[in-house]
Amino acid sequence: PEQVMALSGFAAGAELSAKMDTYCLATTLLASLLSPRSEDTDPTTPLALANLFERRELVPLTEDDLPGLTGEPRTLLAAALKHWLARVPADRATSSEMAEGLDVLLAEEREAAAVIERLFARQRVALQRVRLALAAMLVAGVGAGLFTYSKRETLRLAGELARVRAAGVASFEELDTCVAAHALTRRDAMACEETRREQDDSHAGELANIAGQSGAARLALERRMDNARLEKRECEDDAKTSGQLCTADKKTLTDTLTTRTEGFGRERDRLTGERDDARRKSGICDTGLVLATASRAECQGDLASCIEDRETCMSPPEPETPPAPVPAAANPVAPPPVVAPTPARPSEPSGTQGEAPTAPMP
Repeated sequence: PEQVMALSGFAAGAELSAKMDTYCLATTLLASLLSPRSEDTDPTTPLALANLFERRELVPLTEDDLPGLTGEPRTLLAAALKHWLARVPADRATSSEMAEGLDVLLAEEREAAAVIERLFARQRVALQRVRLALAAMLVAGVGAGLFTYSKRETLRLAGELARVRAAGVASFEELDTCVAAHALTRRDAMACEETRREQDDSHAGELANIAGQSGAARLALERRMDNARLEKRECEDDAKTSGQLCTADKKTLTDTLTTRTEGFGRERDRLTGERDDARRKSGICDTGLVLATASRAECQGDLASCIEDRETCMSPPEPETPPAPVPAAANPVAPPPVVAPTPARPSEPSGTQGEAPTAPMP
């Protein structure tokens, strides 16, 4: 109904929700259970359509619908259809509530089973009564036999006396009494047998009636079971395909992880070798730096010593008292002595970067 209102332009009164599926499914179920009605087919006016919606909600089952369904199952089915076909979405059942309420379709089978169970109970009670009657008769016969056997001498004497007194008349009377008792017992047994036969015939007729009425429900259940099996098979196929795809993806990821792990191992070995080479070169450079630092310090000390000596040599000499003139012929002037340059020390490196060359001593 709300979908019809929305399509008709009454958007304010149309509340579209998932409960439309409940109404559609309930309508389909009602159409499958009932024969088409002349007033329900092809409504030509909006008023006829509104009346159809109202009639479905208020009277989903008329007196002519489902004549074989009576009693409480019919009442339960009518109440469930009213709830499912409510025009107001707020009063309508949800899909889950409808799924739980579909059990009402089996109420007729449950009631038939209860009727059969009651018939069986009555039959068992009647059979138990027959058994008790037969047992009582058997006990009575056994008791009479035992009593007769225990009193056989007394009865023999009484019979003798009776025969003497009544001249055989009493024997015929007792025989008639026994025959009447036997006939009465046999009539009761035949009545019990006739009752049992009638109950069996009634039970067989009711079973045939129930089997004929539940044929449609059995076919519907078989169709539902076939659909469930088909859905199960499709789910199993999807699960199998997904498992195969998952296995293939797992193998691909495993191969990729193995390849990358091997590459990372080789790269780690290469970087480790480069790190060891760098450490070895760093140690060699540190050793050379220490030696160069020591040599530089020694050269700087030598340079300071040489500069001090140069300053000493370049300072002006102190004036001396000139000696007395000597005749040139008698005292010739000797040339100044030649000073040899100081040789370089063997431990000092020559041409070290950053060091000044050692000047020769004058």
